[in-house]
Amino acid sequence: MSAAPAPQAASLMVATPLYTGAAADYLRSIIGLVGAAERAGLGCRFAWLSNNPLIDRARNALVAAFLQSEARYLVFIDGDIGFDPDQLIGLIARMEADPALAVVGAPCPKRRINWNLVAAAAERGLAAGNPAALERFSGVFALDLVDPKGQFRLDQPIELSRIGTGLMAIRREVIAALIARHPELRYAPDQLDRDSGLVGDHLHALFQPLIDPDTGHLLSDDYAFCHRVRAAGFRIWLAPWMRTSHTGPARFAGALADLAALGTAPLAAPPEPPPPPA
Repeated sequence: MSAAPAPQAASLMVATPLYTGAAADYLRSIIGLVGAAERAGLGCRFAWLSNNPLIDRARNALVAAFLQSEARYLVFIDGDIGFDPDQLIGLIARMEADPALAVVGAPCPKRRINWNLVAAAAERGLAAGNPAALERFSGVFALDLVDPKGQFRLDQPIELSRIGTGLMAIRREVIAALIARHPELRYAPDQLDRDSGLVGDHLHALFQPLIDPDTGHLLSDDYAFCHRVRAAGFRIWLAPWMRTSHTGPARFAGALADLAALGTAPLAAPPEPPPPPA
């Protein structure tokens, strides 16, 4: 396999593992990113991988594709995540200006609704005149702060101990350092890997799940990657100003009797009165 081109400053590869397809919000964001990157003079390419049900192996293959490119930043974006293209361009610019920002993720809501916050927002009238705006207050987020008691600002990066790969930007130096640090994670591709057209002679299992030696907990692919990143001396950050959406299955329930308690049920017409006596 020929050597990868020399990395270019301020260039990125968006890598997406696709298994069940892409959501509309993701597709709209990707189309918008093409134009936003062009306006910013930022090199941008894409790598998609489908038909691989093992997320850690899919991410390893996408890392291999990144290493064969000239991109300086690997940006994982899952196919069910919507994002603001200009915010992503701004994040890359911020990482260019600050080498300490080795791995930065966006806050991606979990695929469930925080009904307590929705109720609180409604009580405060935060969606007065537009009930659909309650969606803005429905998010559930996992924030593993390095300093759980620390203060932070929503316009500045927040240091985390780990973050998911829903939307995660990674500097090339991080990938190179992990490969050098973990020769035991090098493995030969199988036929499914080769069929992707993304890999060369070998891959690196940087996203292989592991058991945390300190807690005994099983770490998923993204958290295991974060564990290796921090062990190598890099820091992980959250960009709290970024907005994303997370599309997934939903359950719809309710009954007319429940709606009647709010006085909004489409009640049936009352029965006709009996005819008067002859």
